[in-house]
Amino acid sequence: MLFLFSLLGSISPVLSVRAQGPHECALIVNTRSPESMAVANHFIELRSIPPANVICLDIPENVVSLEDAISPEDFTQHIWNPVNEVLKERGIGDHILAWIYSSDIPTRVATEPVMSLQGITFARNQIPPSNQIKSGTCRSPFFAGPMRPDGVAALGRSLDRLYEQGVDDPPIPSMMLAQTGSRGLSVDESVEVLRRGVKADASFPAGKVAYVVNNDIRTTSRAWQISQARKELESLNVSSEVLDHRPEPGVKLIGLQSGGQWLHPKLTGPFRPGAIAEHLTSFGAAFYSWNQTKATEWLKAGATASAGTVTEPYAVWQKFPNARLFAHYARGCTVLESFYQSIACPLQILLIGDPLCAPWKQPFSVTLVPLSDEAGVVQFVSRTWAMSPGIRPQYSFFLDGRKIAGGQAAEIQVDTTKLPDGYHELRVVAQDVGLVGSRAHDVQDFEVENHRYAVKLTGVAAGGEVDLYHDLAVSVESEGEVTEVMLTCGERVIAGPAEGGEYTFSIDPRKLGEGPVCLQAVAVTERREPIKSAPVSIVIKRLNKPPSLSTLSAERKDGVTLVEAEVSDPESDPVGVTWFEKLGGSRAVRGSLVGEGKESVLSPDETGQFSLCLFDSGERNLDAVMCEFSISPDEEVDGRAKVAYLVFHYVSPDNFDYFGLNADRSAWVMGARRDGKDRNLVFRKVPTETSRTYHLLLKRAPMGNIEGYVDDELLLSCQMSAQIDLGPVGLSGRENTITFSGVAVTPPRVEKGEGALPESSWLLPDDRALMKKTLLLRLSDGRDGTVYREFRADKLLK
Repeated sequence: MLFLFSLLGSISPVLSVRAQGPHECALIVNTRSPESMAVANHFIELRSIPPANVICLDIPENVVSLEDAISPEDFTQHIWNPVNEVLKERGIGDHILAWIYSSDIPTRVATEPVMSLQGITFARNQIPPSNQIKSGTCRSPFFAGPMRPDGVAALGRSLDRLYEQGVDDPPIPSMMLAQTGSRGLSVDESVEVLRRGVKADASFPAGKVAYVVNNDIRTTSRAWQISQARKELESLNVSSEVLDHRPEPGVKLIGLQSGGQWLHPKLTGPFRPGAIAEHLTSFGAAFYSWNQTKATEWLKAGATASAGTVTEPYAVWQKFPNARLFAHYARGCTVLESFYQSIACPLQILLIGDPLCAPWKQPFSVTLVPLSDEAGVVQFVSRTWAMSPGIRPQYSFFLDGRKIAGGQAAEIQVDTTKLPDGYHELRVVAQDVGLVGSRAHDVQDFEVENHRYAVKLTGVAAGGEVDLYHDLAVSVESEGEVTEVMLTCGERVIAGPAEGGEYTFSIDPRKLGEGPVCLQAVAVTERREPIKSAPVSIVIKRLNKPPSLSTLSAERKDGVTLVEAEVSDPESDPVGVTWFEKLGGSRAVRGSLVGEGKESVLSPDETGQFSLCLFDSGERNLDAVMCEFSISPDEEVDGRAKVAYLVFHYVSPDNFDYFGLNADRSAWVMGARRDGKDRNLVFRKVPTETSRTYHLLLKRAPMGNIEGYVDDELLLSCQMSAQIDLGPVGLSGRENTITFSGVAVTPPRVEKGEGALPESSWLLPDDRALMKKTLLLRLSDGRDGTVYREFRADKLLK
């Protein structure tokens, strides 16, 4: 069986450690997820990931369950095969040593028992026997030991050493940059974690490694490893301590190894940039479950990396990091290398954070210096600084992401007659060959003009900021006879190919994701040679400006009142107008599982609590309904049994449709309850927060879909047979930590006889009570700009 061996006996203590470099990583992105693209965009810039190493996948939403699981067959079809095909097609598989997953990629694979995304990647998509997964006896060749007290242990080493040992089909280590789904981090929080990793590089941080040991099996199972690990850390001048309680606030931590079901990471620390923190527990990375503290809480508290299992692993220490994790780290290994050398059976573990962070790597730098640019030849020399005297580094050269040379020679010549005209990129990687080595790289570009072909991007400024929600017009100018032109981001085609003499593309920035990106034009000659332009870097941000209300007026005539709004938008976006009537005033309603409420306007039972509260919408045709709700903090039962739903198409307590938050799964859901059983038709896994107010809007779309908005962002859309106005609407909640308020529905309207009124006008019936109620105007530009204005119709009358 694969992995049932170890290299402990063959590792020499004089081998060098070379911290893994960005050129050895394949970065895998889910283009269906804005969060996945945004996190990846920032990581590419922060770590200088070569464009050829970025692999974009289109993972269908319907193959991923609410528990964030994907079947082995779908993993093969949508992840494993596409990634390997791209590596082969681009010719970069020879130097890719690890896969780095961005966020919003399924974390669990539904094997028996469940494996993590990284576990099945590690096993090269070969599922080991279930008893070996469960028992943790599938041994990793990366594991550096020991397997028992005073057992054999190898010094830390780099991933490329495994290949030098001649192992056939070595496993593929991988790591996830962020968890932005259920019980995860926001994009901004995730990027901050990655920035901490870059800041930590070669910083040799001062602080302590803390090992927390108590009577919990989650700490006692690893306690035997600590003594040897501490001796090793002491030899590396890294301070450590053993505690029977969490470290006191104020203690600067560079590492923490603990155990327990419920911990309070934010009460620990502060964590230094680059810190690793984790706790051995059953559901640390089972983000679909409310139970137990998640690995992501350590990242929120300031750590740069953490780990947790995606299913019940039992107290099998082989499935978790050995206490020597921090010793590998202190020798100069990256986060990823340190984790994989400390985990004996990494089949159910999920590693999250900056994989390339290396606080103890030896700092040095390399620079590519142009020597000549003669006809048909370009020549560069590599110069290094801050290396130990007498050490000659190893050099590797990559042309457009493909390795072309390696060895001790610092100079390289490139025969440009064998290259297409246009832009090319040369990368050098210098590798220190000391006991604990480091790597450095530099990138230089050059242009080839042997055949008088050229292509250039126009209409977009380098370094410019572009709004996420407005199309970007980009033009391309070319020289020479070309057959077609396309636009790329990295090696992903985002527009084209187009034929003809003039090329102008309209790009939806949402296809690229937020953050820094590079655009490039590619022209194809009659000989099918790609001619590339120089890339142009831009930053995609949310720059959209909301619409505005110029005037709001009312006029009474012939027994009805006409309310008119004059609206505008700074960017000339079309503005949608929706009118609402607020129900129940400003009274808040708390929910708990106590029985059905009365069928009236926000009338819960006498306790002020409810499981289902309906309100009478009268004879009106509802276009939309909305409410606000908040979740009170309750750390011991994070999300358990909590739901906050807008209910529509109500038939009975056991039969209705719903949209809202399932806090148990940490996801927004839209679905149907039939005969007392809930079926979630569509969902969006997101972090949810306590002590904040969420705004829900349920709307009937023109094409018949039911749309669900959260904080005025369209999150879910579903083609449902039911309409909002079929049956009563209302609220459904469980647990008294949910508080509803601000319920509003589209009010009754009178149709004008001679034709429909414009959307910006509303004809109200002759109803004195309605005239005195609080009405609400919603203006939306259909992007991320929304404005609300409260008013009373009688106050507008002149």
